[in-house]
Amino acid sequence: MDDLLFDTMMDHHRSSGRTGGLDDISFDQIEEWFGTPSWLGSGDDKVDFEWNIQIEGEIMVSIWNYKNHTPVNDSSAKTWWSVGGSKLGMKFLSQITGWTVTN
Repeated sequence: MDDLLFDTMMDHHRSSGRTGGLDDISFDQIEEWFGTPSWLGSGDDKVDFEWNIQIEGEIMVSIWNYKNHTPVNDSSAKTWWSVGGSKLGMKFLSQITGWTVTN
């Protein structure tokens, strides 16, 4: 897994809906793995942060919070995150980070 290439795609909005979720994960944990979020705020006050991650140039996975308003002043607070992408993308996300992706 150490040889996998990650790219957090800036200015790229997810192309799928929620297919899974991450529970008890903090903003800091996601940022540590994938860097600065691709999006900061959706404009409709439903999504505060979103990462769009390309793995090995092909597998696309998105992570975002939806209507749970992750507190910016406590980025270590653990919360629930939506995950979108293919089953293979979610499997890679789980294998790479050790996080459990739920349906």
